[in-house]
Amino acid sequence: MLTYFAYPQEYWVSLKTTNPIESIFATIKLRTNATRRIKSPRSALYLIFQLILRAQKRWRCINAPHLVTKVLDGVTFEDGIEVRTEKNNKTERNAA
Repeated sequence: MLTYFAYPQEYWVSLKTTNPIESIFATIKLRTNATRRIKSPRSALYLIFQLILRAQKRWRCINAPHLVTKVLDGVTFEDGIEVRTEKNNKTERNAA
């Protein structure tokens, strides 16, 4: 639960819901139950892949996409606000 605060505040809206995950699996379950004639694992995989491709067109974009690189680079956030540490400052000085 506390990991939630280690991400930028702009991401909190997306993080506090599991609806995107649940809606993907609900769509897949609905279609695979209706399609009883799946003959091979390969055709099932293809069907699931195509369903996810179509579902992603309706997904909402992430807030503050410019912060994705910071999160992936391991920048620390505390209560949703970026924390400047001495280590980060030294790295920036060395890079300059």
